[in-house]
Amino acid sequence: YSFSAEGLRKMVVRMAMAGTPAERYTEPVSGERRVIREKKDSGMVTSQKLMLTYLANYPEAYSESKDYIGPEDFSDPLCRKIAEGLYEQIKEGRVSEAALVNLFIDAEEQTQAAQLFHTNIPVSSAAEQDKAFTDTVDRLMKESNDARMKVWDGKNPEELTELINQKRRMEEFRRGGKVLHLPFANGTG
Repeated sequence: YSFSAEGLRKMVVRMAMAGTPAERYTEPVSGERRVIREKKDSGMVTSQKLMLTYLANYPEAYSESKDYIGPEDFSDPLCRKIAEGLYEQIKEGRVSEAALVNLFIDAEEQTQAAQLFHTNIPVSSAAEQDKAFTDTVDRLMKESNDARMKVWDGKNPEELTELINQKRRMEEFRRGGKVLHLPFANGTG
């Protein structure tokens, strides 16, 4: 085909660097073939994963954040399902990552669920960890409120009241300069 080996190698490298998403074919339990495009999580999903990690690993995370966020604030379907199970477990006084992973039948979803509990922001001090945790709660409140405002149909006044109350809680949280605290262990967050 009149391509030199070096020219072909350069073309492959150039195409790889172009950022085309990798595709993986998986065979889910349903037997239907599907393509999963691997992509970076949006900031919103990353915040949700990080919050799930905090909740699963720090019992104090629930007591510090329960007045501000709940399972309904997780918009990603996988994160929401895990949040619902995790909040239920926390209220019962136990957390089992294995039980949460087993909420899913599909192997790919189980893998994604297992990875959720290992999202991390490296921090070097208790103050940095508290700031990261506080910022995560703040982001989730804002994203949840924005998402709810977008889908509100204007018909249900009770929904509007809840949206206004949520916005007020968020503004009080921000205005008060509240800092949420977690125990700092080994410098890795």
